[in-house]
Amino acid sequence: MASRILIVGCVREGAELERRGHCLVQVPDARALPQWLAEAEGWDLALLPPDLTLVHAVQKACPRTEIIILALPGERAGAIRCLQEGAFATVRRPCEGGELDAVVTRALERRALLETEAQLRALRGVLETKEKLPEAIVSAFAEALSAHTACLLVPAPEDGRLTVAYLWGDDGQSGTSPSWVHEWVRTEESPAIVSAFAADQLPQRAARGPALIYPLTTEGRLVAILTAQRERPPFTPSDLDRASVLAAQARLALENDRLLQHVASSDRLVSLGQLAASIAHEIRTPLTYVLENAGYIAEHLPRFAPPEAPHPTRETVTFTQMRRAASDAVDGANRMRDIIRDIGALASADESTKLPFDIKEAVRASLRMADAELRGRTTVMLRLEGETQVIGSVGRMSQVFVNLLVNAVQAIGTERAREGRIVVTTRREGARVIAEVTDNGPGIPAPMLNRVFEPFFTTKPAGQGTGLGLFLCRNIVRRHGGDLMVRSAPHHGTTFVIDLPADTAAQQRERSLEPELDTRREPLN
Repeated sequence: MASRILIVGCVREGAELERRGHCLVQVPDARALPQWLAEAEGWDLALLPPDLTLVHAVQKACPRTEIIILALPGERAGAIRCLQEGAFATVRRPCEGGELDAVVTRALERRALLETEAQLRALRGVLETKEKLPEAIVSAFAEALSAHTACLLVPAPEDGRLTVAYLWGDDGQSGTSPSWVHEWVRTEESPAIVSAFAADQLPQRAARGPALIYPLTTEGRLVAILTAQRERPPFTPSDLDRASVLAAQARLALENDRLLQHVASSDRLVSLGQLAASIAHEIRTPLTYVLENAGYIAEHLPRFAPPEAPHPTRETVTFTQMRRAASDAVDGANRMRDIIRDIGALASADESTKLPFDIKEAVRASLRMADAELRGRTTVMLRLEGETQVIGSVGRMSQVFVNLLVNAVQAIGTERAREGRIVVTTRREGARVIAEVTDNGPGIPAPMLNRVFEPFFTTKPAGQGTGLGLFLCRNIVRRHGGDLMVRSAPHHGTTFVIDLPADTAAQQRERSLEPELDTRREPLN
């Protein structure tokens, strides 16, 4: 790519550089320089006479431009002052041989090295940071592009609306995001340079301009948006190329941070599961006391029944209430026992377990464990039919059904709770056992249907799902020799289908046990 070189007042020296293939703009009169700088597209190099005013003007308008001073023999003192103010080198006029060309080559090499160093420093800052990641990304983006302001916007967990993660301004302080960015992302997806804009107007794409917008996406999902602004020189396609490198690293850093948060969340869930299993174990013994004593009271209470009377008396009413209370206590203790048993089975379940169980047992256990999520939010209908024995871990299959039930009720949402309906069916089809969990929620959009089993993919707001549930469920089902599939259509609900191999030896075991059971009953008769 040809270098852009600005020459002021030194017309004769430009001819050789132009023959070298550089893109030259010559300004014979130094008084016209401000106009050229105002319309500047950015210069790689500027050749100036030894005038500090010109040097400062170029440095202010184009900070990354290297400056070479072309000085006559009597202008040595002025050239030295320019070097002290940041000029790269000075060349004596008239230039001899290839001296100017050699200095220009070194200046352009220095400029390229400084840009590479700034970009690497910015990348290192993003990749090595462990705290304040948004601030590190924005600062690096601004530094790499010499931007006056830069901003990182991320989708809000609640509604996906863009919110400011960090904004860096001229004073290095955070602020508010440009109002037009929210409207921009609704219609545009690719990185772009935009023209001048008003605070309340949507900017337009341009070949060069004062603002740059760079969406960070992965697999069709918006991760964040980076924006940068600078008045001079305006952004050009080369700035977009420079931004793409940092944007890729920023996207990677943000995704890694998200995955780490998911892993931490999963670790917390594991810890909570272990804690729940420990608590369930500690509760089991005192609950046995409650259950045994409540059962004893319910069993022997009829011995203290008052004499029958034609009309209710205080004694008969009190006795009826006591009997009902004893029965309720027994029912409640039995329910607690079942829940604790299910929690224990879930926590201690091992996917290597190969025991026969009825899939209906896993369904009923999952309903008990998910009752708090389901109660008042939807109606659950059961259609458990046929002989549905399978081989595996009832605890792990209960985990699958709990996840599917909770996903279904969350898909229905609170607004449609009265109309919400979940249907769980089990049946035998030849050598297979089929279980289905169907909801009448809004359904899954077609583009997302093939991605629901991907790890960390979720349509739920941040903080409400890790994106691991369905991925783990399918792995559990596949380790049982089956598969987990999904059918859905927008506005027509969703059905998850569990297809497992049936326990074909179940009937043989039952037949082999029947004679033994009969002989055991004979002495009792």
